[in-house]
Order: sequence, then structure tokens, then C-alpha cells
Amino acid sequence: MEERAKIGHRVYVSGSHLLYIKADPEEKKKAQEKRKRIEAKFGQAKRHHRIVRIRYRGRWRVAIQVFMTFIVTNLKRMKL
Repeated sequence: MEERAKIGHRVYVSGSHLLYIKADPEEKKKAQEKRKRIEAKFGQAKRHHRIVRIRYRGRWRVAIQVFMTFIVTNLKRMKL
């Protein structure tokens, strides 16, 4: 029973995440700010442009819908 308790779980950590862990705190802050802006655009697409529930089936059609959705969001941003 003691042997079983010694066996741990293996966790995969990507190379980019290792770089993130070892990075300078200022670089981490810049990366988080950039990520926040990008994630906000995905959130807008999910909330206002139906990316959560894709309309079509098939990789090609889904890719076209996502492409068109982000064209619309970029055009909306350019207008403002």
C-alpha cells in the first residue's frame, strides 16, 4: 500500500509555459496585457457573433464561418 502512495502523476508542461514561468515579471505583465486584449475579441465573437454554437458542420464550413466572423469584428473595430 505504501508503494502505491509513492507513485505520482505525470504532468506535461509545454516549452512555452516553461519560458513563461522563467520569464521576467515585467515581460509576464506585458504578455498578460496582450493576451487580455486578444481574449476580449474572442469573447466578443462568442457573445455577439455565435461562435459558441457553430451553424455548419465540417471543418471547411466552420473555418469559413469563423473567418467571416472575425472579418466582421475587425471591420467593426476599424469603423470605431
